[in-house]
This record gives sequence, C-alpha cells and structure tokens, in this order.
Amino acid sequence: MFELTHYFVVAVNLLTCEVRDRAAAIMKVSGGVATSLALTWLCIVLVHGAELTTEVGPGATECFYEEAQKGQHLYFEYEVVYGGRLDIDVQIRFGQTELWSARRLKEEEHPFVAHETGTYEFCLDNSFSTMTAKTVSFEITIDNDQDEVEADKKPTAMTQIEESLKTMNGRMVACIEYQRRLRNRELSHRLTAKFMNSRVNWVSAAEAVTLVAVSVFQIMYLRSLFANKQARF
Repeated sequence: MFELTHYFVVAVNLLTCEVRDRAAAIMKVSGGVATSLALTWLCIVLVHGAELTTEVGPGATECFYEEAQKGQHLYFEYEVVYGGRLDIDVQIRFGQTELWSARRLKEEEHPFVAHETGTYEFCLDNSFSTMTAKTVSFEITIDNDQDEVEADKKPTAMTQIEESLKTMNGRMVACIEYQRRLRNRELSHRLTAKFMNSRVNWVSAAEAVTLVAVSVFQIMYLRSLFANKQARF
C-alpha cells in the first residue's frame, strides 16, 4: 500500500504567475543584470522530496532507495501510524556500510550529508514482529541548494521580493508538515475504526447465531415437556 506524494517545497510552482508579474513590474523600474539573475533564481528548485505510506508485514523488511550526490543534505523522517506497539526498526545504509539506525521507536528524524555519490538505502525492519503488520509513513528529502551568492547589502526592490518569497517558502514548509501530521493522524484513526468495525461485525454475527441456537433449543425443550408420554406398567 503506497500513497506517493511528490512535491516541491519552493513557492515557485504555486506563485509563478504572481512572481512573474511583480518581477516584470520591477524590471521596468530597476532593470539590469541583477534583476534577470534574481528572476532566474526563482525558477530553480531548491528542495525536493517524497512522502510514502507503506505497510510492513510481520517478519518483513521494506527498503527504499534514493540517489544523492556527494555533499547534498538528506533528511529522513518516519512515523509508525498503526500496528502493534507502534514501533519499528530503521536502518540507513550506503552499500554495506550502516550509516544510522533506530530500534523500536514510534517516530524519529535524521538529517545527514551524503559523503559519497551513489544510492542510499532506507530500510524499515519489522522482523521482530511475528503477528502484527506496521503501517509507516516516512519522508525522504534531498536539499539541492547550492551555495548562494551573497546578495547586495543595499536594500532594493528585488531583495524585498526575495525575503518575501523566503517567508512564503518557510510558511509553505510549515503547512506541508502540519498537513502531513494531520494525514497520519487521520490514517491512524481510520485504520483503528476499520479494525473495530470488523470486530464489531464478527461479534454481532456470533451473538445472532447464539441467539438463534438458544431460541431453537428452548423451543425443542418446551415441546418435549408437553409431549404425550406412554404409560409404564
């Protein structure tokens, strides 16, 4: 079971038209190479990530892979939303080398820097559980941001737009994180309600069968009491 959501954190995708209009108006006033470079900067995707929700069966291990370049910042976060005691083992590996691990925790986050270019492995290990599956929501984020050129210290219209855009970006990141937590909470409650509903249905069916059986037994027993019995000599 996968719920895959790819998103771009930067506000470019949602505010492209508005930013272009504002930038065009400013270019009429200020103009110059700096403005053009700043407008180009707005179109660069700085951060990308993937959020997944998967079910790890009892005794199973699920691994996911992400390509990263040397020096890139990676951010891994997970949360067990349903199943058992809400715990799972996690490992991050590069080749045969284990970079980080967590044992039987409900949720954890781990930022790190890629020390080599290649494929990084993120494993969710439920091998210690023999009966219960775990539903895990996790996120892998890669920061593609390069060293930014220091902006001109003099306040200009473009730097104000940059600051405004960074503020929007920060608020969007906070909104995405809040929505992710709400989705995890909703998923946990939905799975719990589904589990309880199935149990209630089974108990109700058992009660109905028991009621019918008891009714039949009572009818047969009462009939046997009033049945004519042959006289004995």
